[in-house]
Amino acid sequence: MSRPDETNALPPREMSGEATLLPDEEVDAPAADARAPAGYAIEGELGRGGTTRTGAVMGTPSYMPPEQARGDRDLGPTADVYALGAILYECLSGRPPFRAATPMETLLQVLNQDPVPPRQLNAAIPADLETICAKCLRKEPTRRYASAEDLADDLGRFLAGEPIRARPVGAIERAAKWVRRYPAISSLTAATILALEAGVAVSGYFAYATGVEAREARRQKERADDQATEAKARRAEDARHAIQIDLALRARDAGDLDRLGALVADMRGEYHDAWEMGHLRQRWLWHGFPLRSFVGHTGKILSTAFSPDGRLVLTGSEDETARIWDAETGQEKVVLRGHAWEVRDVAWGPDGRRVVTVSRDKTARVWDAETGREPVTLQGHAGAVSRTAFGPAGRVVAWSRSDNTVRVWDAEPPRPR
Repeated sequence: MSRPDETNALPPREMSGEATLLPDEEVDAPAADARAPAGYAIEGELGRGGTTRTGAVMGTPSYMPPEQARGDRDLGPTADVYALGAILYECLSGRPPFRAATPMETLLQVLNQDPVPPRQLNAAIPADLETICAKCLRKEPTRRYASAEDLADDLGRFLAGEPIRARPVGAIERAAKWVRRYPAISSLTAATILALEAGVAVSGYFAYATGVEAREARRQKERADDQATEAKARRAEDARHAIQIDLALRARDAGDLDRLGALVADMRGEYHDAWEMGHLRQRWLWHGFPLRSFVGHTGKILSTAFSPDGRLVLTGSEDETARIWDAETGQEKVVLRGHAWEVRDVAWGPDGRRVVTVSRDKTARVWDAETGREPVTLQGHAGAVSRTAFGPAGRVVAWSRSDNTVRVWDAEPPRPR
């Protein structure tokens, strides 16, 4: 393909093949169309094939770039590229890119409209060739090929089956062109869209608010249902408790201690600690177990424990002693002396032959329950020993609240574990 000499580029009028350019001074001023762009005079009709008759128009409107149609004097190689693109367009589609009833209307199309894509007129046109043509016909000179040589290079790539450099106009660019072309309509459209979006936003807000209120109403209903269910269950429990109290009082009045004890033991939950239950338990104990007094300690009794067979009672006191009593008669059997401070807790061994006592003197002592012989002293705590018990295999467990430790000993011989 031959390269045009860009230093001697042909004006678009000459590229059309039929037009003749006339300087402004050679055009009869009165004959010029007052609507023509600055620097041009137009008169007469379009000739056959969409070109102007000689002497009627300074350049062929269908092939004229927008900057020339506006009257710009400083035209460069991109104006030639536009004219070549217009010729290519007509070769592909069979019609020029712009053609109207009058030259003035054609120029207005050149200035304000985009040509119909060639593939809409002829679907057989290759997409790359359409893209090359569209790049030549861009309204902005800077967006066209910089020169006819660049155009020839891209056409060569198309013919060789290589990727072309031109790119089709994107949706964003088409939208921007439409906005620039129709500012009033685009402003109205934008305002309409904003109004619609505002309406959607307001509707969405009210829908959300309605949803929140509905969810809150459901939660309140569920809470009310739960409260009603709990109240119903509570009324049922209260009724059951009232029936049990009535039956327990009847058993008490009838002297049926077994029935009274069973009803007291069957009391559940918070009712077990109600004042009326305390009253019934006290009555049950008084009637079922005659009161015994254990007299002998000179200080407050701090702890008690029954022997495994229930026949003996072990007590610990502030008077630094522990004592073993006959549970039936209240008679003192054995006095366990040896602690240097109050006896805080006592426990029976599982065999009923040994007992353990702990004291604020930081010791635990194991005694023979029958003879009260010299104790085995278990030491190791750094503070007062608070609680004790026998563990598996006869081991002694002791806990000190003061040093917050638990110690386990073998009762024979005494050594910490």
